[in-house]
Amino acid sequence: MGGQAGSRGYLVQALASVLDALTDDHDWTAITLEPNLGSDKVDILWQYPNRRKVVQVKSSQNQIGVTAVKAWAEELEGSVSADEYELRLIGTVSDGVPGLKQHGRVAVPLPDPLNPDGLMHQAAHKLDKYLQARQLGAHSPSAREMIVDALITRLSTFATRGMPMDRTCPAALLTPAALSVYPAQAGRYIHLHVRRDPPPRCRRGR
Repeated sequence: MGGQAGSRGYLVQALASVLDALTDDHDWTAITLEPNLGSDKVDILWQYPNRRKVVQVKSSQNQIGVTAVKAWAEELEGSVSADEYELRLIGTVSDGVPGLKQHGRVAVPLPDPLNPDGLMHQAAHKLDKYLQARQLGAHSPSAREMIVDALITRLSTFATRGMPMDRTCPAALLTPAALSVYPAQAGRYIHLHVRRDPPPRCRRGR
């Protein structure tokens, strides 16, 4: 996979990661795109306090069938040891795929459409909920896009070296946009919840 298809595939991986990273009931501690696990089947590694989950993201412009999904799930489970496995599908699927839910130990969530703009919109919507839960109030579309773009860029940069992104990074990355749009609320949240010196896994080039 190369050219535009390859670029779209990497963008979809990053967007899928951002979507999950902004989910508050997701108790992750670190996330790595393209982790160094010795398996080319693992696109995303989620680390939790006492477990880890590996995810493969499969996107296609062609219809994804049940046989292919089962084969991918078996390959993922057999490629690396983990506590949880997930096969993330992006694109059009055949009728039997949504009913699978799981194959072996591999969870198969409902697929997302192969539409980067649509995934970006979903990420922006989740960002709304993420910020509202922290009492940061209303914010502009441009600020929202800035934060999502920053997360995608940071994840993609770290992916070139298989580096994890610490959970504090999303909060740290909202700082520039938040301060410009709602400085009083953002300042209060940052003071209470964000370390002033971001950890090494939030710093560029470390």
